[in-house]
Amino acid sequence: CLKPWKEHSGSYYSCNRYDPEKEVSNLDSQMNSSRAALDRYLHYYTRFMNHHNSLKFEVEAKQKMEEKIKELEKQGDKIWMDCNYLIEANDALYECRYALQYTYVYAFYLPQQGNYRAHFEMNQTELEQQTENLSGMLEKDVKEINRPDVVHCFQMAKTRLKNLFELVDVSGSGEATDTSSGGDKSLDVYPVASSSHDAMAL
Repeated sequence: CLKPWKEHSGSYYSCNRYDPEKEVSNLDSQMNSSRAALDRYLHYYTRFMNHHNSLKFEVEAKQKMEEKIKELEKQGDKIWMDCNYLIEANDALYECRYALQYTYVYAFYLPQQGNYRAHFEMNQTELEQQTENLSGMLEKDVKEINRPDVVHCFQMAKTRLKNLFELVDVSGSGEATDTSSGGDKSLDVYPVASSSHDAMAL
């Protein structure tokens, strides 16, 4: 119960009993702080590991993609060059997934408040959503794959990734500004690595 042992006297000894309301009310500031720190760490660590583990599946998916291409070639007049977009899409998926895992390392060390963090997390969310959409498309049966949709999706994913890298680069160069409202409002600037790829791989 984290209370001094000298206070544990008398016939009514209830420290072994778990009372949710009592436990919450009796937590001191240090315990709350420690728990909050742990929750925050687990939030970022879990998401890092999710993308890290997904990378293993992307490697396997690349091998399966080659089999899908052969299936498409067998269906008719499609040749390898016609199906090359699937390889490009899979490469883009891997690149985005690899970067995403380290965005959570990077975000972990950012101050909790500030305009820059808000902009970073917005771009991170957009990239993550686009990456998951692309992953879903590439998991479909070969007969259900629509080339225009896949091409558009992986090109958008690459654009999202580029936007995120540029945001980190601008922050590192000390030139970050907020132009979303048409003004020239300075964003928070942090001394990150000069290369966006290095910044993501802290």
